[in-house]
Amino acid sequence: MISKPSCLLIFGILLCVLHLSACQNWNAFRRKHVAQRVNCNSAMNRSPFRPLVSCKQLNTFIHASASTVKNICQGVIQSTNTTSRVSFRYTNCIFTSRRRRQCRYRAATGNNVICVTCERGAPVHFVRVGRC
Repeated sequence: MISKPSCLLIFGILLCVLHLSACQNWNAFRRKHVAQRVNCNSAMNRSPFRPLVSCKQLNTFIHASASTVKNICQGVIQSTNTTSRVSFRYTNCIFTSRRRRQCRYRAATGNNVICVTCERGAPVHFVRVGRC
């Protein structure tokens, strides 16, 4: 039988791991999708997009502060797709061609509500421009 202190230690470690994974997901979302301004060719050829085998076909950058984007998920605890209440300026970087190891993109800008997947009060996945 496992002692009570051992159970508490295991439970504490599990909570820390879950908390860290949630933060990493929000941090990854922020790195991939939140930028005040963007040059598609520069941004898409940097990590985490740097091509190993094929170029990423599309990525959307949201032009707002990280806190404003995170507020989309305010009060959302369970994993669910959520439509923003306000419109955001955004840039879609759309793949056009590949030359040697460089992927080439064209930028398409817009202003609309966005749909993101929220987990534990933070966006972790960009779903689409427009309503969920």
